[in-house]
Formats: sequence, structure tokens, C-alpha cells
Amino acid sequence: MSLVAFDLDNTLGYFDLIAPWGEMFSLELLENSVNLQNNPGFHLTTKVRILMREMEKKFIEIVESTPIFMDTLLRPNLDALLVPLIRAKRVKQVRAVCIYSNSSSIFKLKFAKLVIEHKYRCPGFFDCLVDSVHPIRNYDWRKREDGRYEPLKTFATLKRIFKDLCGVKSIISPEDILFVDDRNPKHHLANDEKFGLTYLKPTAFSPPISQMIYDEFYSKVMLTFHKMGAFNDIDYISSHVFDCVKYDVYSKKETRLHGMFQLLRYIEHSMEGRSTRPTDFKDDSKKIQYTIAKFLVRKLKR
Repeated sequence: MSLVAFDLDNTLGYFDLIAPWGEMFSLELLENSVNLQNNPGFHLTTKVRILMREMEKKFIEIVESTPIFMDTLLRPNLDALLVPLIRAKRVKQVRAVCIYSNSSSIFKLKFAKLVIEHKYRCPGFFDCLVDSVHPIRNYDWRKREDGRYEPLKTFATLKRIFKDLCGVKSIISPEDILFVDDRNPKHHLANDEKFGLTYLKPTAFSPPISQMIYDEFYSKVMLTFHKMGAFNDIDYISSHVFDCVKYDVYSKKETRLHGMFQLLRYIEHSMEGRSTRPTDFKDDSKKIQYTIAKFLVRKLKR
């Protein structure tokens, strides 16, 4: 049995450019446990929910149809990382695949799943999405020296993910798992390499984001939402989407927002505040292909 867990940011791609927009239309993001905990009166009508689903669909279409956006978002050598595993899963050599991320934006994970599965024509490739605030990670957190909180990635949590969320019934050992994460230094899961876990650490993808890309992204999305009539919909603009509390799970700080203008300023500030520390990307396709092939062949021999 082979099981695969992917990190999201800087591993599969760079998704911070799209993350803040989920605040306007992602039901999953708005209704996750953190937001509900800080918005006890949170409610959205059926009409608003339908509009938000339409906005989310249109947003993804915009991004997918704009090459400069996709080139910025997806890892340049994603083929080397995914194609062998897609093939292996189709022949049931790989049992389950998850995205296991320290991001608190479930929208980013959902976006990555949808655009990657569409691009590679592999619907259902990712069996589950686990962000930092997923209930399965309630015991993953630790307080750092700077006072902020950090979710850990552990073998115990991975076992729970594959069993509880992916339906794996058999015993799971470290040698069953391929874990892919660019983080430097490595996560605690590196401790399980001595027990057979395969830890693939690809080159981090951290592209330069020009002001032109930020401006183009902002203006194109806003124009599309305007054409959809979202900003003339009284039910939508007077909903809890724009009257809410945003909670930073790392600093444990709250930001209360009232009205469309404040939310748009919050999104704009989030986009500007997430500019990358660009690095020269080194093509590590050979290392990736070798590690994945070695993992799959080793599992075949068992």
C-alpha cells in the first residue's frame, strides 16, 4: 500500500495570490470552525450561497484562462511531481493522496485541487484536503518562542488523515508514506525517515510577483464580479460576508470588518502583505523522479 501527502505552498505552487479572494465567495472558508467560533450569529441565505458558488466558479475560470496567472501559481516542473503518481493511482498502486497544509485557508487547498485535477485530467486524484484548522489537527499545535502558534506535521496525524478521511482500513506504517514538502528545516516527520518514511524535499517555488500582476489580478476579478451583478445584490452586500470577524490562527488576533469597503481593503492589504521572497528556481526534476520511482518500486517489491 502506498500513501502520498503533499504540502501546498511553495511545493505544489504559490497560491497566496488567490487566497485573500476566498473571503468574498468561499463558503468553506467562511464556515470553517474558526470563523463560526468568532461569528456566533453567522448566517447566509440560500440566494447568497448560490451567488457565492457562482462567483467561486467564475473566479477559477478567470485564473485558469489567464496564462500569466497560471504560470505564477503552479510549480514549473509539476509534471515531474504529479504524472508518475497519477499513473500509479490509476492502476491502484497508490491508495490515497492528500494535501496536508499549514495554511489556514481551505479555499487555497480547494483551488489547488480543482485546477490541478482539471489541468492533468485526473478528477479525484486528491482524496482529502487538510488545512491548519481542520479538527483532525486539534492536537498538532505548539507555541513558538515568538509567541505565535504553529501547527506541526506528524506521523500520528497522517495516520488519522488516511484512516478517518480517506478510508484506509489496513495498518499504516511509515514505509507506506511518501511525504512531499519544501520546508527548510524539515518537519518533525523527518524523524520517521529512519523507520522507512520517504521524505521528498523539492526546491521551494517562490516566484517574483510584480505590481503589474497584482494590479491585473485585482482589476480582472473585480470587473468580473461587477459584471455578474454581485456588487448590486443587496442581499449579498448586506450579508455576514461583509460584517464579520477575521481571526489569525497564528497570532490569535481578531480583525472586525464592517461593509464591502473594509473587506476589499482587507483583501488588498492581504495581497500586498503576502509578496514572496523570490528565489531562483532550480529544476530538480531528476531528483523528484528518482525519489518517486524508488518509493513506488520499493512498495511493489513488498
